[in-house]
Amino acid sequence: MNWYPQRWLASLLRLRVCFDKTQVAGSNQVQRSDSAASVRCGHCRTVITRSDSAMEMAGAHQHVLTNPAGVSFTVVVYRHARCEVTGLPSTECSWFNGYAWQLALCAQCGNHVGWYYSQAQFPDFYGLIASRLIFD
Repeated sequence: MNWYPQRWLASLLRLRVCFDKTQVAGSNQVQRSDSAASVRCGHCRTVITRSDSAMEMAGAHQHVLTNPAGVSFTVVVYRHARCEVTGLPSTECSWFNGYAWQLALCAQCGNHVGWYYSQAQFPDFYGLIASRLIFD
């Protein structure tokens, strides 16, 4: 597996991490319910997805994952999200085997809220960073 640190670093530098942690409600515990509650950007409060779009990937809806730089994220999985997908698809260091990932930014404010995962034979999905979301 070829890993190109300069490309990974360039992706990291493009991130706009500018959310106020005090706005994040329930980021440590993701609640799933039968009602279609809103899931919002923690920075601008725009609705990104709804709880009825939640799905399981690799046997779970919520995952604690660590990137090559040692930064851990709690990632929650959704079928659909209103995000701007940017960057070229990459399978390097993908957390979900066989899937290519791209950055997912809030379509309203551009805050990095997670990743978009795609693969030819299976449905696409979003892995969103729980601490950058507000769960209504």
